[in-house]
Amino acid sequence: MLKTTEHSSLASFARRLNSFVRQTPVQVVDASDFGLSCAPLTLKLELLQYCSNAKMRAASAYCQTIDADVSTIVSACAPDEAMALAHVARQRGLRARLHISTTTPYAQVARMRAANAELIFDSRGETHRRRSAQKWARRFGGVLYDPRRSHVARQGLATIGLELAGQINDDQSEIDTLIVPVATGATMAGLVEWSQGRVKLVAVEAQRAAALYQSLRVGHLRRVEVSGLTVGGPGTRRLAPEIFRLAQQSLSDAVVVSDAAIVEAQYHLWSQLRLAADPIGVLGLAALTSEAYVPRPDERVGVIVPSAHLGPIDWEAAR
Repeated sequence: MLKTTEHSSLASFARRLNSFVRQTPVQVVDASDFGLSCAPLTLKLELLQYCSNAKMRAASAYCQTIDADVSTIVSACAPDEAMALAHVARQRGLRARLHISTTTPYAQVARMRAANAELIFDSRGETHRRRSAQKWARRFGGVLYDPRRSHVARQGLATIGLELAGQINDDQSEIDTLIVPVATGATMAGLVEWSQGRVKLVAVEAQRAAALYQSLRVGHLRRVEVSGLTVGGPGTRRLAPEIFRLAQQSLSDAVVVSDAAIVEAQYHLWSQLRLAADPIGVLGLAALTSEAYVPRPDERVGVIVPSAHLGPIDWEAAR
């Protein structure tokens, strides 16, 4: 059960972060709106964060630690992480140099360019991009940002749970289970660090980009091929070791959903709440509507809706 008692260090950290991120709303909805037979769902709408992106919390947290004499921050992170970093760097007067895939969706590239980021397109895979960014940072003195390997970035993402706990306390409701979408695993890792047994955590991935699920099945890190709706998005072929360790220790369950279930969940979210989320953004809802995760009738479920990196879409045609 989610309780409102929190570590004072994280609460203090969150207060320092509040000036740079939005407090995103919570929406409690009747489960029957989505064809479910369980207690009402609590949706944490991180897609209403700056840049429509929960990763703003990670980038903002990290940039608070940068020395005043640093002018450039370099990264080869996933597109949603890169977009958040570009936005935060512009806020702080920093130059952002971003090594990104040639398959990065146009909507995200456009927002990075709007934030005056320097973009280096590379088709040779995430490992090569990361090495190129590291080499550039060593040679020219930039600070390297990797949210999957940064404890400070995870603390930023942990504030999602802290904020949610306060909001449901105000509403005098509680949560037994929190469903967390996984792409790179950074958001999940942050929520693991916050939760510490307060709530049952369930991870959900796209079936065709399931690095976490496949690794948990075999008990060690496994590289997977990414295809389907998440191609060009934030999905990863291989998790960072620290993220996998946290998942092994703390997750209650991990499930996967098909591309068809993702599109159906996008349609449901739009038709019921007029919220347009990207494929990663609806993974949690898709886990419920596809019955990849079936809660008990009295189980109180929270769902993180982290992102909305989309251009205009005709939902009826897409479905």
